[in-house]
Amino acid sequence: MDDVPRTQESDPPGEDTSTRAVNAARRDYVDLRDQIYQPSLSTLHRAQWPEPGLFTTTDSGVRRFVFGVRDQRARSDCVGQALAALIDIQVRLRDRDPANCEALDGADRVSATMLYRMARYHDAYGDLGDDAAALASAAGKSGGGVRTLRSAIKAFYHHGASLAASADACEATWPDEDEAAGWLTREQAGCAENRALGAYYRLLPILNHYHAALRETETILVSARTHDGWSKARVAAKGGRIDWDPARPGGDELGHAFLIVGYTGEGFLVLNSWGEEWGRFPAPDGPLAGVALWTYQDWAANVLDGWVLRLGLAGTHVFPYSIDEQGVSAGLRRSLGASAGSVPHRELRGQFLNLEYGDFVETGVYATPIEAAAEFDETMRAVVSDSKTKAIVLRFPGFLEPLDRSFQRAASLRDDYRHHGIETANFFWSANFASQILQVVTSTAASESEGIGASGQELDRRIELALSGIGRALWRDIGSSSFRAVFDTGDPSGKHRPGHLGRAVIALATACRDKGKPIHVIAEGAGAMVAEDLVNLARRNREEGRAFIDSLSSVTLVFATVPVDDAHKLIMEMARMKRKGKAATILVPDEPLEEKLSFAGYGGTVSRLMSRSFVDRRRGHPRPMLGMSFTTMEGLAGGMFAGDGDRPNAAEIRQKMAMETRMRQVKLLCEPIKHSASMHTDQKTTLLSGAPDVQRRVKELILNTL
Repeated sequence: MDDVPRTQESDPPGEDTSTRAVNAARRDYVDLRDQIYQPSLSTLHRAQWPEPGLFTTTDSGVRRFVFGVRDQRARSDCVGQALAALIDIQVRLRDRDPANCEALDGADRVSATMLYRMARYHDAYGDLGDDAAALASAAGKSGGGVRTLRSAIKAFYHHGASLAASADACEATWPDEDEAAGWLTREQAGCAENRALGAYYRLLPILNHYHAALRETETILVSARTHDGWSKARVAAKGGRIDWDPARPGGDELGHAFLIVGYTGEGFLVLNSWGEEWGRFPAPDGPLAGVALWTYQDWAANVLDGWVLRLGLAGTHVFPYSIDEQGVSAGLRRSLGASAGSVPHRELRGQFLNLEYGDFVETGVYATPIEAAAEFDETMRAVVSDSKTKAIVLRFPGFLEPLDRSFQRAASLRDDYRHHGIETANFFWSANFASQILQVVTSTAASESEGIGASGQELDRRIELALSGIGRALWRDIGSSSFRAVFDTGDPSGKHRPGHLGRAVIALATACRDKGKPIHVIAEGAGAMVAEDLVNLARRNREEGRAFIDSLSSVTLVFATVPVDDAHKLIMEMARMKRKGKAATILVPDEPLEEKLSFAGYGGTVSRLMSRSFVDRRRGHPRPMLGMSFTTMEGLAGGMFAGDGDRPNAAEIRQKMAMETRMRQVKLLCEPIKHSASMHTDQKTTLLSGAPDVQRRVKELILNTL
């Protein structure tokens, strides 16, 4: 929602319109993850007034909220203003003394600017084309603002809420006047966690639901189309009531955000963000500053969205242990692609980076803009310096696990490893290829099966052929994502300087070396590409990269989807580590487990499909992948150089000898994993790298080095 200065010709003579606002709120888009509010059977009163203890009385008899009435003036942050006021109310209702309802403190005040700025990372209407340009032009600025309530709610869920002002000198505040900042500092983030979002529900536009929600929560976050009747003069002329004439609605096409804080038989009581002089509805105990009555007829014609919220427990880290929904409705939601609520960003704040094609992801739930990268460096330096930290684990997930699921697993593993004095740094680098690849493989399998009725090996062969074109294009994109994350591809010197991920790893490794803390690398699936590129970076930049090589205590590849001959530097480094007595392990499926695996309608493993359809072949032969059983790898390696009647040339002989050397090294590094109850043989739903038995083995390999 973006409120932009405007003038209305229909405003009463003498009213100052210089700080009025054009509304730019849009109805929240449909999201299958939304939980819909279900009203209880609590008795509804004829009227509900805000809690008396929330107010103080001025000398003139006007009742005003203890935290004040917000005035956004010409600012474009009505979403932040409304949500901040809701949190102010809920904090005081939560912390009130039951024996003294008047003892509510007014010193602390939530930052509307913080909520609004952080909501920009979650806004679904970030690109409105001509509409955005028109709004920007009207605002005299570029880019537009936050346009949905859900954007602000997501910001609250993932980051908590900072205070704009506080009586506590230790509180790191974000003043409402500070519009230049775009990201929370580490200190602000820690304080914001003390005001966390718990449950939240979307309201259907049913009058009884709104009344029941007010009875239960006392506040509703609302967006609605406004009209001339909202002007200060007209509200005052109508005795604190918003003037609505159905015959000449004149409503704005877009909307405005505010709170509903009560109701009467005539309509809802709304708390606005247009200053104390607005509203002043005559309540039984005196006029209410900033509050007016919104008739039910006006509500029915103009309401856009409504949400109810409850605060969560402050400063807790329990989200990684949440269990997904169960039952019939949960099954329906999963079949439609919906999942349980995501783990909040703050759960791994400062311990992860999210990149796409080498650049920081700057929008979305798990955004890490450049400010977050600086916070990562600061946080990890502090973690390394902590005497409780024994070691650091660098995690590089693969490309087949959706980001939200990978993030949830990372948060859970963080706490598991922390119990042993080990801290984790997580690098999400693969542009979330999971949905693309799953969709391509699933649709191809379905079309090939339905078109010819093929099954078994014949169906697998047809899937491999059908995917060979798009598969190779996707594989090149995946490889490019890894390379661009590790190397600065824009470096004009051509000296292979570090990219964002490479720079962060080298800085962290340098801190670990200086403090004598070992580094352990876990690379899952195609994460082995990143590990290979990092070793290559370290060897090319010996002065900077030496810290990474020197600090390595263990490397574990988990079902790596990378060709053996594309990982030669990593394999050589792991073999060197093994000779020095360090831990270097390639976890692969044993042959019986490999026979059980399937992937999204394909009757073989991910590695087999990648080898046959995604990775460029050598002399027409599929190449061995590090995620295969060693027997399969060995067979494919031999097949690459099988005689075809032509005498091999010198280059082919050298390639064959190099492959034989790598396979001897791989054999020493491989550790076969057997099938267990924790493994799902359809890798579309559960990746083997995330199976509990596999994760326990990975952790054992690291703990054995301490």
